[in-house]
Amino acid sequence: MDYDVRLIQRDGRTVNTVIVYTADVKTAPLGIKSHTLAYNPHIILMGDYDGNAIFAGLEAKIKAEQELSDMDILNLIFLPLMRHTIPRRKLVEKSIALAQTIADTEKRNACTAAAFAFASKYLDEREAAKLLEVLKVINLGAMLVEDEMTKVAKRLLRRGMSISAIAEDTGLDEYIVQRLQEESDNE
Repeated sequence: MDYDVRLIQRDGRTVNTVIVYTADVKTAPLGIKSHTLAYNPHIILMGDYDGNAIFAGLEAKIKAEQELSDMDILNLIFLPLMRHTIPRRKLVEKSIALAQTIADTEKRNACTAAAFAFASKYLDEREAAKLLEVLKVINLGAMLVEDEMTKVAKRLLRRGMSISAIAEDTGLDEYIVQRLQEESDNE
């Protein structure tokens, strides 16, 4: 409450505070009321969300290569905080593995980083270290695949293939293929 007041004083704008409770919290504490002062932040109880159903829906959407909405991304990031039947550490791993299958590189990286950041707050050090190892392996695999696709793209550029066709065939973004072309032109 004190922090909100200081923000209001500093910025002169309205402040809306949201407190997110994990599924472990069944009821939210009430706001504070003292004489003429009342403080009632918005409360979100993640136990109200069925993490199993949300995971299944996200998995289906990603496998069908449908565009993820902002809400889908938030659901993926907050998934381990929701009510579910899978142990939290396992769900974090599954959430990150699912995030790694997102076609859009920017969304994939943002979801993975945010999910790991949240996970590191509620997993013990040993579990967080294991998860970090999994991420390193996933990222190493992705880097090896991208390196191989970069080599293929360079060969196709030398053969005169169009940038858009190379991007489509290799799965690399067009701007990466364009950058590879510029590098080869400068050699």
